[in-house]
Amino acid sequence: MHKIALISPKRNMFGENKHIQSLLENATEFNEKMTSPLSPSIDLLSIAASFPAGYHIEYFDENYEAIQIQEHYDIIIVEADTALIKNALKIIESFCSDTLKVLFSVNTIFYEMEKMLKTFNVLFIGEAELYIKEFIADFEAGRIKSIYRSKEGQYLNMRECVLPRYDLSQKYRYRFINVQTMRGCSKHCSHCVVPGILGNNFRRKCNQNLEKEIKHVMQCFPDAAIVFTDCNAAAMIDEFMEFLHLLKKLKIRWIASVDLTIITDDVALSLMKSAGCKRININLYSITHKNLRSIEKSYFKLEFQSKYAYFIDKIHSYGMEISGFFILGLDHDTANCFAYTEKFIVDSKLDAVRIETPIPLPGTRLREDYSRKGKILNSDWYRYAPLDVVIRPEKLTTVQLKEGLSWVYVQLLEYYRKEQTV
Repeated sequence: MHKIALISPKRNMFGENKHIQSLLENATEFNEKMTSPLSPSIDLLSIAASFPAGYHIEYFDENYEAIQIQEHYDIIIVEADTALIKNALKIIESFCSDTLKVLFSVNTIFYEMEKMLKTFNVLFIGEAELYIKEFIADFEAGRIKSIYRSKEGQYLNMRECVLPRYDLSQKYRYRFINVQTMRGCSKHCSHCVVPGILGNNFRRKCNQNLEKEIKHVMQCFPDAAIVFTDCNAAAMIDEFMEFLHLLKKLKIRWIASVDLTIITDDVALSLMKSAGCKRININLYSITHKNLRSIEKSYFKLEFQSKYAYFIDKIHSYGMEISGFFILGLDHDTANCFAYTEKFIVDSKLDAVRIETPIPLPGTRLREDYSRKGKILNSDWYRYAPLDVVIRPEKLTTVQLKEGLSWVYVQLLEYYRKEQTV
């Protein structure tokens, strides 16, 4: 029987920003209110579901345990993009030379394939479901290729998705489990890799298959809440509304990312609440008009920006929490942006928040723009973490950006601590 190890490397939030790491890493409020919750990798568990009987598969999460594996595995598959590549390289060093070492990455290794192949035997690039069966056949026939990737313009039919092997991750006490209802995005935000990698159009699983998947999650993790990780879970509104009725029958707790158009739909908001939604995640990006103009081609959020506070109040009025995502250090941010953003978060009573610096990921408009202007200071992927600084801001120094980001987080730590005692 062939043995396979699937490995999710330890999260990298801080890169080389040691100061902010010392402030936040062990702060309960940061881990509860200001970062995405830990969850098993949907992609790795989907890969696991594609292997036939006769393969013994184990799942390891470095966020919960050090990867110190003494047993022999025929195949090891490590998932890592951008800031996690360094961690993946460290993990792979501990495995035997005769183990087939596979790096699965959606984006970064497009640009460093030769470098990665010095350590890994095989690269998986793009949606693994499109080539995993070919890899299995090649492995069994002893004719492994060095690169497996989805073809340009080829995307998975989401209605044919396999059921991820959530059961493999049961040894970890996850409080939240990610479930993906769709892939792709049509918004083309300047910092986002999704349209370039997963397509410009939304592709959605059918509700019947989603029901099976959620029931499987409930069996494996009966006390966990589900996080729908899509860019916008409500993008295909008719199917989403049908899905809400299904969720209401399942009686689960869940969180979803949606865009601001949901605020205008009172029927949807009411049904989301009755269907068990506890928190809505929304990308607000910036409270500065000019920044929103530079982020979005369609100026979609710009139409709503003046009503951000009203929309947050409206979500609260339905009894749901809201988490906002912001980017600080954009071209039109000045030294005042930190205080203004912190005040907005506190005044609007956002229940949770994520704040990052601009990250010029490969394949994004942001990277193209910053490269052209000579604003990228570092190409060490490990530093492409949410709270490190790898760009030269337009109207700030790098020191101001680092210090301002630390100041905002310190203020918000204190704010959320006080809120918990009220």
